[in-house]
Amino acid sequence: MNLVELVDPGHARGDVKLIRAREELRAALTPIRREGSSIGLVPTMGCLHEGHLSLLRAARAECDLVVMSLFVNPTQFGAGEDLDRYPRDEARDLRLAAEDARLGIPAAKLGLGYRASSLKNLVDTVGPAYAREVLLTGRQFSAEEAKTMGLVHRVVPVAGLESLVVETCAMISDNAPLTIRASKRIVRELLKANPAFDAAACTALVKQCFESEDYIEGRRAFMEKRKPVFQGR
Repeated sequence: MNLVELVDPGHARGDVKLIRAREELRAALTPIRREGSSIGLVPTMGCLHEGHLSLLRAARAECDLVVMSLFVNPTQFGAGEDLDRYPRDEARDLRLAAEDARLGIPAAKLGLGYRASSLKNLVDTVGPAYAREVLLTGRQFSAEEAKTMGLVHRVVPVAGLESLVVETCAMISDNAPLTIRASKRIVRELLKANPAFDAAACTALVKQCFESEDYIEGRRAFMEKRKPVFQGR
């Protein structure tokens, strides 16, 4: 399990807990089950869009507590399919927040440890100093604190969060898919240590963009002063 977002719709603050280990999830859900409260699950593979958000809203309306999973399942890809290039953007999935949000990683309060590969995402996002504060204190941070440390990009009033998410998703989905994929992969590669950096893969992705039908469409649309229609090829 890569990531679970634990949302309590009954709290006025809209508390959110990020969980990365099965043991931590069990510990969080056990008292909820003992109370007889209902738990809803919204399974996703990340890269959230309006369909996911509508399921989340429905679960929040029906359940006392909602668990949303973000997990790219390798078994859903057959031989030769593009598992490695499937978009994994945990940072984007998590970095739009309402002003009443509370974010934190409570592992230190549960005696858990995270793999280095998981913690690297946090360090790459907020830097080592803030990562230490998040992990060592185990406390929840306000939306403004999270924005200051770089954990979220934007903070908006509660009433405006849904429209911001929809607007952002629409903005991204209107852009050239090959360029989006190349940009995300290259950023991930640049965050790796030098020996692990895959320059050949980065070069191939850029070459694919320039040789694509979408590149022709993008230039043509620019000259004709219209919105491009990209096909991802």
